[in-house]
Amino acid sequence: MKLTPRFRFARILLAASGGVGLEIRSRCARMTEDFDVFRLRNEIVREYEAYVRGFLNIADDRIREFVHQSLEKGQFWPDPLIQLNPAYATDNTVEDLVNEGILHPLCAEIFRTPKGDSIRLYRHQIEAIRLALSGRSFIVSSGTGSGKSLTYLIPIVHHILSNQSDSPSTRAILVYPMNALVNSQLESIRRLLKNLPASQRNLIRFGQYTGQTSPEKREEMKRFPPHIVLTNYVMLEYMMSRPADKVFFESHPNKPPLHFFVVDEIHNYRGRQGSDVAILVRRVKERVKNPDLILIGTSATIATGQSRTERVRVIAHFAKGFFGEPFEPDQVIEESLNPQTMKDQPPSVDALRDAILSNNDPPDDWEAFVRHPLAQWIEETFGIERESDGHLRRRTPISLSKGARQLAEFTRVDETICRAIIQTFLLKGAQLRSPEGYPVFALKLHQFLSQGGKIYATLEPPEQRKCTLQGQIFLPEKKHKKRLYPLAFCRICGHEYYEVIYDRIKKQFFSREESIADLDEKDSPPDYRNARIHGYLTFVYDDDAFQSVEDLPASWLTPKGKPIKSKQPFVPKPRIVNPDGALVNSDNEGIRVIFVPGVLRFCTHCGEMFPAYRSEYAKVGTLATGGRSSATTVINLTTIQKIRQTDLDPGAHKILSFSDNRQDASLQAGHFNDFTQVALIRCALYQALKKHHPLDYTHIVQSVMNELHLNLADIARNPDLDPDSPRARSTWQTFKEVLEYRLYEDLRRGWRITQPNLEQC
Repeated sequence: MKLTPRFRFARILLAASGGVGLEIRSRCARMTEDFDVFRLRNEIVREYEAYVRGFLNIADDRIREFVHQSLEKGQFWPDPLIQLNPAYATDNTVEDLVNEGILHPLCAEIFRTPKGDSIRLYRHQIEAIRLALSGRSFIVSSGTGSGKSLTYLIPIVHHILSNQSDSPSTRAILVYPMNALVNSQLESIRRLLKNLPASQRNLIRFGQYTGQTSPEKREEMKRFPPHIVLTNYVMLEYMMSRPADKVFFESHPNKPPLHFFVVDEIHNYRGRQGSDVAILVRRVKERVKNPDLILIGTSATIATGQSRTERVRVIAHFAKGFFGEPFEPDQVIEESLNPQTMKDQPPSVDALRDAILSNNDPPDDWEAFVRHPLAQWIEETFGIERESDGHLRRRTPISLSKGARQLAEFTRVDETICRAIIQTFLLKGAQLRSPEGYPVFALKLHQFLSQGGKIYATLEPPEQRKCTLQGQIFLPEKKHKKRLYPLAFCRICGHEYYEVIYDRIKKQFFSREESIADLDEKDSPPDYRNARIHGYLTFVYDDDAFQSVEDLPASWLTPKGKPIKSKQPFVPKPRIVNPDGALVNSDNEGIRVIFVPGVLRFCTHCGEMFPAYRSEYAKVGTLATGGRSSATTVINLTTIQKIRQTDLDPGAHKILSFSDNRQDASLQAGHFNDFTQVALIRCALYQALKKHHPLDYTHIVQSVMNELHLNLADIARNPDLDPDSPRARSTWQTFKEVLEYRLYEDLRRGWRITQPNLEQC
């Protein structure tokens, strides 16, 4: 039987620091038999590797070979981490709690699945709900998809339904770190309340109060405050400072007070920002003046520890400092896991060895699969671990290679065989479903991608120098302590340059990334900045364009062949240095180099002149050349392209891209749009050239327009515009002029590194 695919594949996380640090995280919720997430991962990595290689322009054979070997070893894209998202232990349904008399009867109608069944709650959800109904605050620390929002929505809805009042008042404020989460939760609440008849939906009013909320809507909320207000911490600060917004916090004898204050994703608030939000929470409590205010925090990751006792103690301490209220360990709720295959005793060595060497395919039956010793070993290795007190917790992700190595050492079977059978069982476990509909193995694949940083090399003759990708001051060799320098490569010819700082006092070249000790006070010159000069070092080759002053560009020389005065400080200077960067007097003590002070104004090897306005990034490149935004766009597009080539249902193709700040998100969105627009125009031009070669200015625009296959609704502001109207003809003419401009603009030669024009490609 072929299962209907439900798939959430890629989660791409931009690194907070410079360079490119990308994470692809796949979760296969429902896979078809032919779908192989490992093959998909390999295809994406292969495409990304081709993208990175496209920017490598290295002339030196030994350095180029070193980089290619590093790429082939996968140093920039290590083995993916494998994690099994365990199932959660289930408990009663919402309807069961209503029948017990602890929830309002309408809760049974609201909290239903799309099929109409009462929502079955997890054990940790029940624990949190009971705490809230008893009037106690709590923290929920559980994984993604564990239903943390229901732990506070159910008691909030119960409280509102049980305490109806003619005087409108806000009973709960939900604080989220970003508007995207506000919008998502808003939609979830709206969907749940649709389970009520239209006449009863006004029993629970809710509203979004963020920067996206229109002024008219805000005024309406102030006049008639909703029961539930969803906001972010920045807007909450504004609400506290605006006199007109006091209606959300203050209460009167006939007006029920704020009863719930929820902070979602509480782990986001650390350091100075955490202190600011903690003070804001105290101000809210002071404004509300409700001694029975219930404080709730949720997070997927707050603390780690060797035991549950240690973790809940740390989390309770954090909650006490954040909320300014006493928190006991029993107010910390952790997820309750339900293993699919684990038994009291792990499988024996003989059972595992026989299972591996039998060469049998994984069982197709759920009951037979969960009893299989290999399935049990995989869940214990990649999914769940049992702590000393018997508590079950999810495993820290490990790579497939590490898991295969552990199995090989345990069973004394070849590691390659172990890796193949683990991968086969993981894929089969992701396809099989328990009687409750849960996958045996909810597989997560975390792939970290790095574009690389810089190459570091010793200052020795090209045939002797050592290279490494690890940024450090000295080569880690016990016998010889050799200094390392970062390399940059001319974008035209690939010639290598050492990035250095010359210290005039010590007469020595240091790496630009090295922290140079302060000079002695007695040796410090009047202007200390002039004691250090940034620049480049490069070796002298026989075929270099620059050998002496006579080889300077003509614009640098006077009629007598001397450097003009303004260029004299930047003339490359011959030097002799030892491997430590210190100046020496003879060739026997060191090697001949050329020192290029300041920025690179021309390449000493190929003679290319660089305009003064151009940045160093456009002149010389390193391994991290492709650009973070371009790399992210390429990975997104490659992922989409590869998913479309699988047998997954088209409606299941999803990709989510996350960024750690709004500026990065805005930059990435704009870059993605520009990239797509350029690609579309180039594809249309390519197709037009195939049909009408050659193209000239008289019909190139119309030919490209024909290949774009656009209709009026695609380009007009009003999609319902009459195609035969004068306005439509004017719209087409305007679009044609814009397209003509974009075509010629894209063909013009420029200094774009990641998106060169067609001729440069």
